[in-house]
Amino acid sequence: MAGAVLEVMRRQHVFDASLFGSLLPAEAWDRVPEERLKELLAAAPSFRPPPLK
Repeated sequence: MAGAVLEVMRRQHVFDASLFGSLLPAEAWDRVPEERLKELLAAAPSFRPPPLK
């Protein structure tokens, strides 16, 4: 149970960071490490259309 609560808290933190990140200029995004960027993008809602095949 505690593990599930910690996971929810971690996801909330990542989601909050992704929302804040939408306010950052592009230069700031360029300095985010690749792994952290993937984590933030995965947590953020995406309104992009699916890629064409």
